[in-house]
Amino acid sequence: MLNKYLWRIAFGAFTAIAALLFFQADSRAQSEANAAVMEEALAAAANETVPEFRKKLKLAISEEKEGEEMTPFTYETYVRYLPKSKVSKQSGKVGVIDTMSEYSYEYKVFGKLPLEFSFQHQYINVNNSTVVKLPAHLTAFSFGVDATFPFLNVKDTYFRIGVSPSFNTDNWSFYENSFRIPQRYFAIYKPDDKFTAILGLAVFPRYETVFLPIFGVIYKPNDKWLFDLIPSRPTINYNINKKLTVFAEYGGTMDEFVVTKDDIKGTPLQYDEQHAGAGVRYNFNDNIMASLALGGKFGHNLQYRDSLGKVQVGSGFYTEFRVEVDL
Repeated sequence: MLNKYLWRIAFGAFTAIAALLFFQADSRAQSEANAAVMEEALAAAANETVPEFRKKLKLAISEEKEGEEMTPFTYETYVRYLPKSKVSKQSGKVGVIDTMSEYSYEYKVFGKLPLEFSFQHQYINVNNSTVVKLPAHLTAFSFGVDATFPFLNVKDTYFRIGVSPSFNTDNWSFYENSFRIPQRYFAIYKPDDKFTAILGLAVFPRYETVFLPIFGVIYKPNDKWLFDLIPSRPTINYNINKKLTVFAEYGGTMDEFVVTKDDIKGTPLQYDEQHAGAGVRYNFNDNIMASLALGGKFGHNLQYRDSLGKVQVGSGFYTEFRVEVDL
């Protein structure tokens, strides 16, 4: 797949060069027009404060809290418990405890353009009794940088670019073969405080699936309802009061870890899991909240990319406890 996209890029570059050779005058005029548009966009950026679109763990964006000044530091953590379930077409069971934490800091360049730095670590404990040899645990480190700025001179539209250099292994290592740089590029359209839409592309170099679309909406019709339908944890929230919120959620993990299999290092292991459920969230104050969710899990697989080793875990239930702190 990647070779196909590289070929398309090369063909596009050749076409662009040919166009420059045969239509120099038109290209010069177009360049002058583009320069004018860019100058106008930069002037707009200098006079516009970009809304703060906060990143929550693996979420693309999250709407800032209305009427509230955002705090620069955010800490979020969860523990997701998936009890042992039977495995398809073989004996044995697999259970998982998935934990993740993220620390992020947001700084506005020149007091206007948001730049966010983050550090994330994940630990997945695997309790396996099948004949397929799986690591006892999977580990990940990620360092992220995200920037948001006005999208040229298009009204109420912004563009976000993010990269997350990562090391996904089975022993907290930082070796070269486990290094990945996931990237995300998407536009944000926010005409008012009630509606936000995003559209773009996520890129996963060195993964089996290199490109994935990013799309979603955030809709807040009133103070009670919030439809936060963006990757990778869409939720529908209903505020019972200022402290208590009930929600329905869909989420999952689609990642790849470089592990040791049969004493051979550097073997890619794909970990996939999806779940859907409902829960309750409690706001202790404006800066601390906690939630508890319960539901069903499905699509739970652990598979070595370059071999026949695969464990297809049956459906079951999950429970998740999550805490978020803003400082």
